[in-house]
Amino acid sequence: MAEFRSNNVEEYFMGKTILVTGVTGFLAKIFVEKILRVQPNIKRLYLLVRASNPHVAIQRLHNEVFGKELFKIQRDKWGENFSSFLSEKVVAVAGDVSLHNFGIKDQILIENMLQDIEIIVHSAATTRFDERANLYGWQDTYALTKAMGEMIVTNMKGNIPLIITRPPTILGTHSDPFPGWIEGVRTIDFVFVEYFKGAITSFVGDPNITVDGIPADMVTNSTIIALVVHSKNHTSNNLLIYHIGTSLRNPIKMSDVQDIMHLYVTKNPWLKNYGKSGASIKKFTFNPNYTEDHEFPQHKRSRLKRIIEIYRPYYTEPESIFDDKNAEKLRMAIKGVDDVNREFNFDPKRFDWKDYLMNGNKNVFGLKNSGQWALKRSLFSTKRRLLHCRLYQRGAFTFGVLVPPWHIGGKNAAQEKLGANWEGPYQVIEVLGKGAYKLRMVEGAQVPKT
Repeated sequence: MAEFRSNNVEEYFMGKTILVTGVTGFLAKIFVEKILRVQPNIKRLYLLVRASNPHVAIQRLHNEVFGKELFKIQRDKWGENFSSFLSEKVVAVAGDVSLHNFGIKDQILIENMLQDIEIIVHSAATTRFDERANLYGWQDTYALTKAMGEMIVTNMKGNIPLIITRPPTILGTHSDPFPGWIEGVRTIDFVFVEYFKGAITSFVGDPNITVDGIPADMVTNSTIIALVVHSKNHTSNNLLIYHIGTSLRNPIKMSDVQDIMHLYVTKNPWLKNYGKSGASIKKFTFNPNYTEDHEFPQHKRSRLKRIIEIYRPYYTEPESIFDDKNAEKLRMAIKGVDDVNREFNFDPKRFDWKDYLMNGNKNVFGLKNSGQWALKRSLFSTKRRLLHCRLYQRGAFTFGVLVPPWHIGGKNAAQEKLGANWEGPYQVIEVLGKGAYKLRMVEGAQVPKT
């Protein structure tokens, strides 16, 4: 491979035009954020959004991509000019990857895209798990259709350079743009949430097998470096597949995960505020013969059964350790280039699983963003009703009680808000006077005076 320099990434993406599919998905928006941050002087980003018209596509990009916390650094950097920067660099494309020419009717737009686009990052996917794939020897349709897609593009690529990145389970960000970003309660996160709520203490899985997962920012970093390295070495007719995982170089067993889960519960006191949760909860275990927890709420059992069947083949069958020698060659290409190694780290040896799960990635167990809020809100619903009946009617709170995020007794949304920037729930730590309280977040940090 040609020698890599510290400014190669910025040079490569300068003035480039990129098409990104699946941009409202978890991984693609991390890629978009990274590109705009490290090289704002790209020419254009065509972002494909499933939408009926450009107006709807723009709204989806605003609500589901650029309005997310993920872009906080960008918004802080550009300030009031962020919208104009996006208008200059981003084209919202309303379409569908399953249709010819994405279903685009605007012929001028099609011609411009065909003329301008130099890089295509295809990240669109459906995460529906249809077990009919079992008839053909596959765990689910997600894995089956990914394999079919790879075969199709490999056979049809002609002389177009093709890079395939194969990540395993994608986890919250390790460090970039900041630690622990993920969206909502995703897939297996459902199990963590229900365990922390005290609803389940076991799930299907062999504690002795290695589970493969990788932080999302490392997947993005590897993709960016692969694009740059391939451009430098003119490998236009070659196909390289990169396994970006941890099972070979930084393995973690299911037994390690269950130990860290229990440690997380005992180390995070905010969980103790919720009924069966917290230090009193039984240690979580993976059990290959697990079928169903009969103490699990009836209305959620169908979902639990579904998740059990999805993950049974992944967590109970003989473990798969993926060869990542191609990814290691990429890492060797940037070895010794300190700035690049820091900015585009995707070395699985360079993070500690325990620290990542306990501290750096609060979204896997603590579910820091919308996932943590979903957990808090679910756990809090019963106590919130109790507070409404006993406290709001009295108009008084006492030390130690949990304050809900809005006033349930209001007749409309405006009346229900306790404060302009309150998210809650909070805990009263001092009564300052009638109707005045000093609060702290349930994680421990004191709430600033508002």
